[in-house]
Amino acid sequence: MNSIEKKRRIIKKLINPGHDFLFDRFSMNKKKEVSKTEIINLRKKHLKIIDNNHPISFYLHIPFCEKICKYCMYDKLLLTNQKQKKDYILDVKNFLYNFIDLFKKVEFSGIYVGGGTPSTLNESEMEDIFGYIFKNFKFNKDYQKTIELNPCSTSLSKIKKVKDLGFDRISFGVQSFNKNTLEKENRRYVDKETIKEFISYGKKVGIEFINTDLVLGLGDDDISDFISNLNILKECEPDSITYYTVMKEQNKTNNIYIKYGDKFYDNLENLFTKTIKGSKIKNKYNTTKLNNVLGYIFKHKKSGNSKKSFGLYSNEKKSIFGVGYKSISKVRNLGSYETSFFKNGKFIFSIEKLDNNYEILSYTLKSFQDKIDKIDFKKKFNKNIKDMFKEEIDFLIKNNIIIEDDRYLYYNGEEKNIGFYGLIFLSPKELLQIAKNRKEGIKS
Repeated sequence: MNSIEKKRRIIKKLINPGHDFLFDRFSMNKKKEVSKTEIINLRKKHLKIIDNNHPISFYLHIPFCEKICKYCMYDKLLLTNQKQKKDYILDVKNFLYNFIDLFKKVEFSGIYVGGGTPSTLNESEMEDIFGYIFKNFKFNKDYQKTIELNPCSTSLSKIKKVKDLGFDRISFGVQSFNKNTLEKENRRYVDKETIKEFISYGKKVGIEFINTDLVLGLGDDDISDFISNLNILKECEPDSITYYTVMKEQNKTNNIYIKYGDKFYDNLENLFTKTIKGSKIKNKYNTTKLNNVLGYIFKHKKSGNSKKSFGLYSNEKKSIFGVGYKSISKVRNLGSYETSFFKNGKFIFSIEKLDNNYEILSYTLKSFQDKIDKIDFKKKFNKNIKDMFKEEIDFLIKNNIIIEDDRYLYYNGEEKNIGFYGLIFLSPKELLQIAKNRKEGIKS
């Protein structure tokens, strides 16, 4: 496959609404396999630029799942025996041992444990791996320490254990309360009473912030389910509810997609508006549109948590120390690498060097759905954004997709498919033409 074809395939994947999280992994530079020594040397260079303005976060991936949910696009491994977890924990600890001295003076800006399903670990395994991390690495007290828990594999004792180990934020993946939907998605059902008990107990033992996730567009769910899901969680009173959208390639046989077809994402804002209005969520929760994915976050008006979030994809200044299977690490201005596999304590890494254009693209794409600060852009990159993206910005202004004033380029608040138009910055010739055709009503 030649480089042009590779680029087209990447863009084709990115063009599906909901794939904004891939921007942080986007690069046309060729990856190459490197040794652990090279990764350590890369981190040594990185230590010279770590400060309050360029922090580093810690990410740990627990890949195991008792069942593989059909809608999930994250890296996971089916758990078939308990030895898998034991071997994995040993491999991760052996890997981390190489970085204890290197990071002894570093305070990480938060930790996020994701998956997969971190709650597949039992209490002893949690003690083994998380205890090792909190003992040997430092974490800034002003940042959240988060772990994802699947209600299907969670217990009160596990909630107490993660609190005792040092976590102060839990994110429960609820997704839906429709039994038929969850069965269709190969996911176990957990009732409202159990979720409410987990949230209540988490607060009782001192978890500072509890988030719950829902996914709009799963299985048999329709607008009545979207509203019902939100209403049920509202009664459980978590600190926040994050409502994501199912990815396009995961929903072809789902009820809502069959109803709307390819116009599902064009109708998405309308679906969310009806869901928010129907649930009356705003009576109890503040509503914010997510920048990097299609969805909303609802934060309880009485929630007092003021710690900074981990921000895995939200800050182009932030670097990430990723640990575990298929974890992505970002080393600001120097490169990124993926831990692609592990076997008997040996991790294999693939690395790509990132140039300044990557940082510019990352900043522009993330700012695009809100507003782009022209002065800040000039200060960061010593370039004028309108000089760099003249044709794209002219098109967006002409079609009233963005508006310009003395300082900002900002979204007009009306265009429903704003995520698509942000993608024209990736490939001016190919995607800009598609965007022009769309505005002119020409089928691409």
